[in-house]
Amino acid sequence: MLTRVARFAGNYACLSIADESLVRIVESVIQTELDTCEEDSQCFYSLGYQEGSGNYALLRDGEMLYAGARVDEVCRVLISDLITTLVSPYNAGLALHAAAVGGDGNAVVIPGVSGAGKSTLAAWLVSRGNCYLTDEVVVIDLMTYEVAGFFRPLHIKAPALPAVYALIEERAQQTHTLEYDPVTLIEPERIAPQSTRDGYRARVMLFPEYSVEKDYKLAALSPAQCAHRLMGSLINARNLQNKGLDAVSNLARSIPGYQLRYSHFSELAELHALLEQYLDTPAHPQ
Repeated sequence: MLTRVARFAGNYACLSIADESLVRIVESVIQTELDTCEEDSQCFYSLGYQEGSGNYALLRDGEMLYAGARVDEVCRVLISDLITTLVSPYNAGLALHAAAVGGDGNAVVIPGVSGAGKSTLAAWLVSRGNCYLTDEVVVIDLMTYEVAGFFRPLHIKAPALPAVYALIEERAQQTHTLEYDPVTLIEPERIAPQSTRDGYRARVMLFPEYSVEKDYKLAALSPAQCAHRLMGSLINARNLQNKGLDAVSNLARSIPGYQLRYSHFSELAELHALLEQYLDTPAHPQ
């Protein structure tokens, strides 16, 4: 078995993987390190093959999570379970269901539910020279407002693929189509070169709504409106005082937030100009 370690939110999990081909599959969907596993690991995953069938077998701490022939499904289950495992104990800040990109030490945090357009918007922001951090989960330190993202490829759903493909010159290579959504995984490096993913502080928040039926809108939100929306994306409320309301309110008072409704990248010139003002200014907690 080959050993890899996945780290996020101050926690880490050990992965024992049967062979190099499975390692390549894992490393195509999550970021891991070549390291030894310690006993205080948050949990232990094992990825191999079912005896006699050749199907994949994914276990966590000896419990079967998936057994079957679909590589897309074993990847989906691994990502989902790993995020839950690593984020569940986190209590040093806010864990949000959000995308994020960074530039010049500043981060744009993009909270929202599935289908809101987070991944598509993150892809466009990467094409504008920002570093991709995540399109799934961020944690924000309550003392420094430093942002860390759970790194995985962009998960682009079928309706948004033409727009995202338009950002990419070479469309065919290194794209993994998952059948369950359908979703296409796109490495952010295909859109633009990446820089370091560390050292970013939250500077502005965008709450997107992708809609072809409503008009474009970019509007500043009050701290109360931001806090209300953030609570809908908060993952680790049970670990925080007052269910996270105090921490969310502090963040909403310190970091400006905007509602964004869009249907096409051509509408985002105003957003680009707005974000340049924030990303070109040093970020410090207020």
